Amino acid sequence: MIHPQAEGNVIGKIMRVETEDIIHLHIFKKAGEVNRHLQVPRLNTHDYPLIAQSSMQELFETVEALQINRSNIIDFVFVLPLQLIVDGKYRCIGISNAYFIRFQILTDGNSLLPTSVIDCTTSEVILPLSRRIFNSLQDLSALLAKLMWHNPHRASTKKSQRIHFSNECFSYIEHRVLRHNDQDVIEHGVFNRKCREVVYGEDLSMASVQRSKRIRFLRFLTAASLSELRCVIGATTGVGLSQMKPSKTRPLVYCRIGCVLTSVEGDDGGIEMYFNETNNTLIVKVRFRKVVCNVSGDVTSRMQHVMARSSTAAMVEVGSWFYYQNELMEVIHILEQRKVVLCAYVEKEGDEVEIMLGEVAELVARFGSD
Repeated sequence: MIHPQAEGNVIGKIMRVETEDIIHLHIFKKAGEVNRHLQVPRLNTHDYPLIAQSSMQELFETVEALQINRSNIIDFVFVLPLQLIVDGKYRCIGISNAYFIRFQILTDGNSLLPTSVIDCTTSEVILPLSRRIFNSLQDLSALLAKLMWHNPHRASTKKSQRIHFSNECFSYIEHRVLRHNDQDVIEHGVFNRKCREVVYGEDLSMASVQRSKRIRFLRFLTAASLSELRCVIGATTGVGLSQMKPSKTRPLVYCRIGCVLTSVEGDDGGIEMYFNETNNTLIVKVRFRKVVCNVSGDVTSRMQHVMARSSTAAMVEVGSWFYYQNELMEVIHILEQRKVVLCAYVEKEGDEVEIMLGEVAELVARFGSD
């Protein structure tokens, strides 16, 4: 949760509820708020490239406590162990109130202890509201990815799907995206829909009745509205990769020059959500088009929190394709110390070939621009 103070917002975890209004918090601090003499290990950019290049901030658990009034709570904060984000278990890059944690600050204020204090997978009889909200947001993020990834190379596509969704999470999304909607960049509203349903009686009777359903909707059809949604669900919202799924023989598939993206940006693109209050179902509709990734800016312009590859050589990844001496080749291993790439023929059998990294980089870039 976030609690306001004169010098700024305070992030804390509820440890004890004293009365109906008084709450005791366990305080977490951002990097800029800890003792400047504290030696914090730098985040390894090689092991955690996405986190290091994103705007996601790190929190430190402390032993400090704070007593507040319940009415001072501003919003939820989602704090997750770093490894859970890196492993892909959760999609958190770009969520404005999501943080990662590595260490606890001990009582002396000058020592660190590795910690994974918060685990959203912990099972309890009743999950806290913040965890229920977070889990539902992750379900929505996974649904949008399912709708937009692995699609054929059509100029434009429309897809929709219905899922069970909590009223509390949809209300939270409305609160987050509409609180700064002064210029009505996000279309929203409520309407009633009449429909007929079959009622099954306990006396083995059936009846056809007409009932009214209350539908709340949100439409994200502009760049400004999509930016607000990405701050709630994540930076990859509205962007997909139209590539074949990874397999046992090809465990990783990269976004590289020459691949095809799917994007909701455009005149006819957008994301629409229709929430049925009667049966707690959410219908998600997406309209998107294909975009050929000719330069890295085609990706970074849509996903600002994702690392941009700045050099041509950095574009060479395992699985990249290119033409070499009129033969289609694939990168299967990169020997960085020798600056050599081990390649294999795609369309015919043959021995593996070693090619210099710089030459492969040029060929991969040329293959993507053809």
